[in-house]
Amino acid sequence: RLIQEVDYSQRNEDGSFKRIPDSLARVFHTAAGREVREGGGITPDIKVEYPEPKEILDAIKEAGGIAVLAHPGEFDNFELLEQELIPMGIDGVEVWHPKNTPEQRQRLMALAGKHSLLMTGGSDFHGRYNTVPTKIGECTMPQEALDQLLKYQAKKKRMLKKAEATEAEKEAALK
Repeated sequence: RLIQEVDYSQRNEDGSFKRIPDSLARVFHTAAGREVREGGGITPDIKVEYPEPKEILDAIKEAGGIAVLAHPGEFDNFELLEQELIPMGIDGVEVWHPKNTPEQRQRLMALAGKHSLLMTGGSDFHGRYNTVPTKIGECTMPQEALDQLLKYQAKKKRMLKKAEATEAEKEAALK
């Protein structure tokens, strides 16, 4: 768990949060005894183990979901996308994101076209907790991309129903 006290309504001119000077910050202690000052957050007392990308993709697809890499421009995940996720079968990539530059969007659209990936996007609205103020609808995706996404989702549903029906037929034949 992270301990943090930040007044999200108070922002600097660049949209970042104002921090409390260390000399004025209250001091807390974690269950493990580490000292933490308010406003600074902490590293969890437990080690977090993250699954491998292949495990994540498989879990999303097994659940009937559509696996899309979010924020590739913001986190400079182009190499991960090209060298690992595309060969593993990722379904799509977030092209339209407020922090993607026009050049990053062009690069992502080219990758999506080359590898038949879905293209998604949106405002990435997190309420007043965004580091840079963002409004709902400020960043959208073209209708054509939304239509392709919905068509892909409908196709996946049909395939899942067909697979379930086939499995039910096999089970009935065994009885």
